[in-house]
Amino acid sequence: MATVRTLNEDGGENESPVNTPERSRVMKHLNKLVRQRHEGDRLPSVRQISKDCRVSSVTVQAVVEDLCKQGIIETRPRSGIFLAEGGSKAGLGQVDILFITSNAHALDADVVERETFHPQLLQELVSRCGKDLRSTRVHVMLGSAADSELHDLISRVDFQSCVVIGMQDQHVNQVLKQHEVSFVHLFPSAPVLPDYCVAVNNEKLVRMQLEHLWNLGHQKIGLFARYDAAAFHRDKVERRMCYYRLMAEAGLRVAPHWAPQLSYEPAEAVETIQTAFADPTDRPTALIVDDSSLPLIYQTLQSLGLTPGRDIALVGTDGLPISAAMHPTATSLHIGLGSAAALALDMLDSRAQNPDFPSECRWAPIELIARDTSCPPPASVDEPSAS
Repeated sequence: MATVRTLNEDGGENESPVNTPERSRVMKHLNKLVRQRHEGDRLPSVRQISKDCRVSSVTVQAVVEDLCKQGIIETRPRSGIFLAEGGSKAGLGQVDILFITSNAHALDADVVERETFHPQLLQELVSRCGKDLRSTRVHVMLGSAADSELHDLISRVDFQSCVVIGMQDQHVNQVLKQHEVSFVHLFPSAPVLPDYCVAVNNEKLVRMQLEHLWNLGHQKIGLFARYDAAAFHRDKVERRMCYYRLMAEAGLRVAPHWAPQLSYEPAEAVETIQTAFADPTDRPTALIVDDSSLPLIYQTLQSLGLTPGRDIALVGTDGLPISAAMHPTATSLHIGLGSAAALALDMLDSRAQNPDFPSECRWAPIELIARDTSCPPPASVDEPSAS
């Protein structure tokens, strides 16, 4: 059975309190009301909350007492329940991060050391929360997790606001809404962008890569990207579509072997790369690649007698630190993960405080960092003219 791992800020696993569904419903409902009001505002009566949450008044009274002890609300004899001084900010002190992945070991030490995209994104998100004096918990859930496990996690009393990264399922959104949890998607991978998200403008990203290579004189440009056949990835699919369309609009030919889908199996990936360069008269002079694939691509190209930055130009995609550590250093398109995390948290706050906050998608900042692998095509290569 699939499991859910919850990690605290120190990387250790911990258990969060799990209460009855009725108590959880009341706690989340009250916290939502608190975030939408100002200090001193009056809150609904115990009877009204009991009716809204479909629970007994005894359950509501117990939750009210807990929030009074925490200094979030206060009760006044014969007057009702009011938001205490400073209470409106109390519900924003913790952010849960729901990382949905197909890899049960996604955050194991040996995986994180490979400098892959999602571990770095998680680090940026946790760091940004720390700067804002927010506590965080990272919940790692397999995409195949049972429905009951998802409900058990999200129904926790202290699961109030959430940033979802990794795989995206519409069912997850439905469960979050059902439990009145404010949420934002960060780099969603679903075919259609959800209502509240921070994503990459893939049209802009691919255009920046291609225009950089076009300005260097390249016309034979390949696209090498790794794919997991078992999981749909919006960004990779969109980027491939944009690549073909923009190349066609420029009147440039793309041979099928210039844009292969690389396997995560090294031996298969090496064979695919070798096939793309088997014909010296019909091979790309520049490549757009995933940063995580750079070591394998460098090694394979060099085994073919090709030196990146001299015989072939390379442009990475994810701005991972490995791009600057390669020799020669690799040009890459840097995605501002820290800025994207800040955008997601800002949207999360806006959603929590305003029930009528409109749905929107915000674009993560991107910039191209030119390094040693930016080079013109070799003089011996006969580039076809654009039609």
